[in-house]
Amino acid sequence: MRARLKPRTTYPRTKHVRTVALARSHHRTTHLRTSAARILPYDKDIVSSDHHELGPADAGRYARDVREAIDRVLEEVRVSLDSTLRRLATTIAADARASDLRFSDALRRMDEAPSLRGVLDALMDAVGHETDRSALLILSQRRLRGWSSSGFVGLGADPKAIDLPSDPDGLLGAAIRAKAIISSPSSIAVASGSERPQFAQGSGARDAIAVPVVLGGTVAAVLYADSPTAGDPSSWTDAVNRLVRYAELLLEARTTRYLTSVDGDAPLSTVSAGVRGGSGGPR
Repeated sequence: MRARLKPRTTYPRTKHVRTVALARSHHRTTHLRTSAARILPYDKDIVSSDHHELGPADAGRYARDVREAIDRVLEEVRVSLDSTLRRLATTIAADARASDLRFSDALRRMDEAPSLRGVLDALMDAVGHETDRSALLILSQRRLRGWSSSGFVGLGADPKAIDLPSDPDGLLGAAIRAKAIISSPSSIAVASGSERPQFAQGSGARDAIAVPVVLGGTVAAVLYADSPTAGDPSSWTDAVNRLVRYAELLLEARTTRYLTSVDGDAPLSTVSAGVRGGSGGPR
């Protein structure tokens, strides 16, 4: 026997449409209330358990209130962020002005130095303000001898004790051969203890550079500098490199003037022959 099918109950179309519309309105309202509660859980004037069923007009007002509340929160965030950015910009500008003044003063003191020795002294003093430790070694008689040092303890504290081959291994030798600044991040130093010169080893994680002083295409000296690893090392390595490059120009100009005149300062190649003082420089 064939099963008898139960007649399908039919509803007027208008009632069906109204039912669907109410269901969708209720869904939107519930979704809106949930979103508002997630964004603004503290706003009890807008998100309240007393809200059950909202009509179209109430739903529109409710959505408008939520938008206004979100706009208020965003405005508070924007004001706070603007204030933070202004303070940060002020701090950066102040640091930049201090750095510029320090750099300008260093160039002026090198310009006003009465001799090549004075230029080197002014250079080392300026580098000492930019980095934690530094040492200047001069190539003379096929040796790399200490001229001046700052910030070291132990072997590096006495520049007269620094005496290396003219083509040493590691960082100094790489800078001399390349005739350009060579950087050595702290990670490399940890992996290879021979990367740093002996007088600079055993001092923890440090970023280091070696900058050659090139006169007439020949390396006359090399500067070693390092600082504890913290943030971006370019904040001080760029400054040290610029100071050395400026000193190069002055030293080369004064050496040329010496070679083309009767009276003048001794060339840099004879500087290390002098008697070094307490800082390593001749007096």
